[in-house]
Amino acid sequence: MLDIRSRFDLAELTALLATYVGAPSLLRDDPVPSGEDDAGLVDLIAVAFVDELERLVGRGLPKGYVERTFTRPPFAGRPDVVTHLRRHAGRADRLVTRAQRITQDIAVNQVLAHAHALLLRAPLRRPRTRSRLTAMVPALSAISRPVDVDRAIRLARPRLPAHCRDVFDLAVLVVRGTSLLPEGVDRQGAAVLFPMPKVWEAYVEKAISDEAPSEHRVARQVPVPITEPPDRTTGHADVVEYDDDGRPVAVYDAKYKHFGRPSTDDLFQVFTYCRRLRCERGVLVLPGQGESWTVGMGEVTIALRGLPVLAARGVE
Repeated sequence: MLDIRSRFDLAELTALLATYVGAPSLLRDDPVPSGEDDAGLVDLIAVAFVDELERLVGRGLPKGYVERTFTRPPFAGRPDVVTHLRRHAGRADRLVTRAQRITQDIAVNQVLAHAHALLLRAPLRRPRTRSRLTAMVPALSAISRPVDVDRAIRLARPRLPAHCRDVFDLAVLVVRGTSLLPEGVDRQGAAVLFPMPKVWEAYVEKAISDEAPSEHRVARQVPVPITEPPDRTTGHADVVEYDDDGRPVAVYDAKYKHFGRPSTDDLFQVFTYCRRLRCERGVLVLPGQGESWTVGMGEVTIALRGLPVLAARGVE
């Protein structure tokens, strides 16, 4: 789904995206206008990112050890028998070794460099922001671009230094979005596209987790067997709440659509999940202002809930 014009205002949208990628720095008051005629979400993200990147570069990019292969003298480390056999068939006059070397060309910096390159190509409306991004080019010039950026993100997270978390989360926000550069005879703009159903699903999970009793557990994308073997079909419930004995007490289906009477398909989807999980309560969660509506389907009660964004957190 392409959310060309979000149904949320900018403050609510940043809250949703922060839940999706774990970037609370987006909720701060950055010195970037948010009006449609001046600067938008791309500029907001760019300023937040370059603020954190400048701090990190001033402190020094993180370093780590990587394995290097040596095929020419001086040889370091230990013999690499597998590579020696593959390349040289075990010839005695050839040698291949491997050794660890400390470098800045590690996964976390590769993700930062990739996000930096994406922002440099974006049509930012504030020249000052572009100048600050350009000034960071020398600091990242020795960092390679990851072949698989999703893998680089997964590798970087477990080893992420505390002082890198904000800038890394912002980089993930940039990488997970897609630049859109619409141009015409009299206009040029920019937007960031996100899989908004997934963003909304992540926000619903966070809201349900905050509301649930402390002894309850909340899980996302729970597999639900729909049919029996041998041709088993499995669905996935968006969010399931379990009690302290591990029994499902509610199934939540996050629907990124305007609040209104649910479709038959939506009702039967959550009804089926409830029946298969032996749960008597299902909830369709839509963006809204606190509206509610309930219907019974046999022994299952299904509620329709309009979940606000900032108002749910007590933010005016």
